[in-house]
Amino acid sequence: THIIPTSAETVAHIDTTSSEKRAWVDLGRAVGGAPLALAIVMGGLLCGFGMLNALVLSYSRIPMVLAESGYLPSVLSKRSATTDAPVIAIFVSCAMWMMTLGISFDRLVSIDILLYGIALLLEFIALAVLRMREPNLHRPYKIPGGTTVAWLLGVPPLALLVVALIKNEHETLCGMNALLFGALVVALGPLLYLILRGRFTAQKSPPT
Repeated sequence: THIIPTSAETVAHIDTTSSEKRAWVDLGRAVGGAPLALAIVMGGLLCGFGMLNALVLSYSRIPMVLAESGYLPSVLSKRSATTDAPVIAIFVSCAMWMMTLGISFDRLVSIDILLYGIALLLEFIALAVLRMREPNLHRPYKIPGGTTVAWLLGVPPLALLVVALIKNEHETLCGMNALLFGALVVALGPLLYLILRGRFTAQKSPPT
């Protein structure tokens, strides 16, 4: 997704050093006219819709599971009788996402880098820890190389996270550094876990 478009710019003799300040649709119009520009716009629309749909379907399950486990109000675990989708959790998640529309894209990227990057690192850590604690666990898709490779897989994402944090260190949000804001959000996680643990009555979903 990066090498091919950049290579196309080079072949078309477009100055790649200034392309980051121009929209891809402008570059497409310069190379292939209105048809290519329209194709790029339509591709972007389909990509955005697909990503939004995937994120809504996946992230809305998090408050649903937390509600089923007693960490959030049980109403968030309510599912549709026809589709089994967590309707309340979807609406609540969408409402919270809409609240971020007033935040600039650069600031959202800074926060997303920190929150998503840390979540991704936790997944790699869990991968390595499970290799050590549960060596005989059934694994349909097992990564070869043992525990060493499992730990090494987390190094590139960690390096990329550090570089991204350095690059976005000057973004601000709510009068403070955007990365500091994200760090405070992360720190609230363990605190809320202790406060909300078992506070709400769990509503278990019927077995499927």
